[in-house]
Amino acid sequence: MAIILMIFGTYLIVFRFWYRRKGISVEILSVTPRIIKELPNFTVIYGYDVKYLLNGVEYTAQSLEFYITVLVPGPMIPYSTTGKLLHNGKVSLDKVKTNMTYGVVLWVFSIIFLAELY
Repeated sequence: MAIILMIFGTYLIVFRFWYRRKGISVEILSVTPRIIKELPNFTVIYGYDVKYLLNGVEYTAQSLEFYITVLVPGPMIPYSTTGKLLHNGKVSLDKVKTNMTYGVVLWVFSIIFLAELY
């Protein structure tokens, strides 16, 4: 179980940096949360619709980042004035590192789990 947590944690951390490395810089106009999936126990996975400006034209795309509420009502509203337009058509916000945070948390849980075994 700990190894699975480490694999998923590493994936979330690498996922963000891998996609961002050749992205096109864009100016963020607004970020609006949307529900991706509602889970039991009042847990909701939110994604984001991002309006951005590229070459003077306004576009809307989905964000690479996501936010999971665990018994906390409502989404986190990220604030970022800049981001990267990725090859998959999504936008990664510069000042928001939710995916990385989830990856680090999974690593911490896996280390605690391994420590409990020994």
